[in-house]
Amino acid sequence: MLHKKSTYKIAFRFLILCSVLYVGFVSVHKIQSFIFGKSEAYFDVCMIKKWTEAHCPCLPIEIEDKSMFAKLDLGFRGDISMISSELDQIKEKKFLGSQTMYNFRGDANDKKLFRIPKIRISNRLINDSCVQEATQSNENQTIFAQEGYQPVPASAKIGWKIFQNLNLLLDLKNEKIAFCDSLSTLQKQGYATEHFVQAPLIIERGLIEVIVDTNIGSLRCILDTGSTVNILNRDNEKNKSMEELLWSPENYLTVTTFQVNQQEFGPITFRQIPVQMPIHIDAILGMDFFSEHVVFLDFSHNLVYFVKM
Repeated sequence: MLHKKSTYKIAFRFLILCSVLYVGFVSVHKIQSFIFGKSEAYFDVCMIKKWTEAHCPCLPIEIEDKSMFAKLDLGFRGDISMISSELDQIKEKKFLGSQTMYNFRGDANDKKLFRIPKIRISNRLINDSCVQEATQSNENQTIFAQEGYQPVPASAKIGWKIFQNLNLLLDLKNEKIAFCDSLSTLQKQGYATEHFVQAPLIIERGLIEVIVDTNIGSLRCILDTGSTVNILNRDNEKNKSMEELLWSPENYLTVTTFQVNQQEFGPITFRQIPVQMPIHIDAILGMDFFSEHVVFLDFSHNLVYFVKM
């Protein structure tokens, strides 16, 4: 019996020692990760369960005790925008000032900015976000619909800047996005990353852009999930309405060559309309493009990856 008790004590002490060593290893690993800039792998999926009437994806968000869907608008230069009636219901917010914003008609609007301490997007909690106040009339000006049809704008939208400290996978043909740390994690999740085409992600103008080579020349393209169609910036020589330019087939232009890092993704069809902003815009890749391609935005390395579905 004494021999058995001694064995139990030794085994018990051994288990304690193993536990201490494991905790120590984990702690050292976390310290090393902090010192050397390494981060834990993550892959958090958010299924797209709602789309706008213009076929743009919406994400579930929570602010305080309020839940809603917000349009994912990567062409929006900010964290999040909410119409006044929704923003008024948020209690814990701090006024930061105002900012002038422009829409694609060239109209300038001064927007109030507020800081909110927490916002949850799907299962991901994001701290200290900037919310821009919008009005229903301003949002209506950003929608171009066919005659006799007027879709209702989303009451909130999420811009690309809220994702800057994360990496974002857009797999919209399969109705999902994912927060993901790296290509290696994507590969483990079943994505054929060996077929992904890499290009520099340009954010210096407050937009997310990529340079592509086409048969009509080099184009600096905005990546914009808030636009239903692909847009090529062209003068309105015949003074047609914006709606006519967007929906008339004679105004479509298909580029047969559309290359990212010398890899072919064409043909791509654009609508030719004037984009009137303080900075020059060559083209916009909208949901027509995202519905046929997986896009991975690697903000940690300023890279973007594309693969055709």
